[in-house]
Amino acid sequence: FFLLFPFFLIAQTEVRVFDTTNNVYKDYILVLTDSLSIQTSISSKYNKFEINTKPENGSEVRSLMYHPNEKTSLGFGFNYKWLGFSFGLSLPILNRDEDKYGKTDQFDFQTNIYLRKFVIDAYLQGYKGYYVENPQEIDPNWNDQKAYPHRADISTAAAGFSFCVVKNYQKFSYKSVFTQTEVQKKSAGSWLYGGFFSAFVLNADSSIIGYNNYYNFNDTSKIENASIVNGGAAFGYAHTFIMKKKYYFSFTVLPGIAYQKSSI
Repeated sequence: FFLLFPFFLIAQTEVRVFDTTNNVYKDYILVLTDSLSIQTSISSKYNKFEINTKPENGSEVRSLMYHPNEKTSLGFGFNYKWLGFSFGLSLPILNRDEDKYGKTDQFDFQTNIYLRKFVIDAYLQGYKGYYVENPQEIDPNWNDQKAYPHRADISTAAAGFSFCVVKNYQKFSYKSVFTQTEVQKKSAGSWLYGGFFSAFVLNADSSIIGYNNYYNFNDTSKIENASIVNGGAAFGYAHTFIMKKKYYFSFTVLPGIAYQKSSI
């Protein structure tokens, strides 16, 4: 739904912000919206977190890292005209490790919208069930033959939204990099600016520092609930290099400054 809605405006040629063919230099960008683009991918999504502490005896800072038992998925997708769609299927042959890492229930949604002048990204994640990723650094008696320490009660939720404006949209195409419905014929780049917002929530039935044989954490580390919200603005640059007409290398640098508010 989120992918389809903005692209219905393509039929309204007066709305230049969504126009796919006009206002571009044809010697830089070749539009292929009438061609079918098919992609495959292997992906693994997760939402992990860690908590750091410095013991009172002044020894080095250590971390307790929590990681979900993520699932590897085989993805399929296509782009044609104004429509883009992709989905992933869990691969059972690669996801048979619950006896070692425990069970994680997860929901992970992501959308990426590439318009002529704008790039929009959004995500929504929910995970329940985490294991300690680095027990060997905390428990001297632990060995890799054991099951990793697991907390089925720990859950997280995260949501985020970001957008950026492409200044040099007449010569530089993000679609050529990510959806292949266009071709960048010559090397080009563009300044970018935009904003972002994200929220993260953590919940547990008891302190996330719940193991007696772990090194001492200070009291502020022994949390049960936390929420962190931040938003800000970003400014950067993107460039695509064309090599021998058929190959490309593209990069984006988009640093930002944010205001963050947390409740723990």
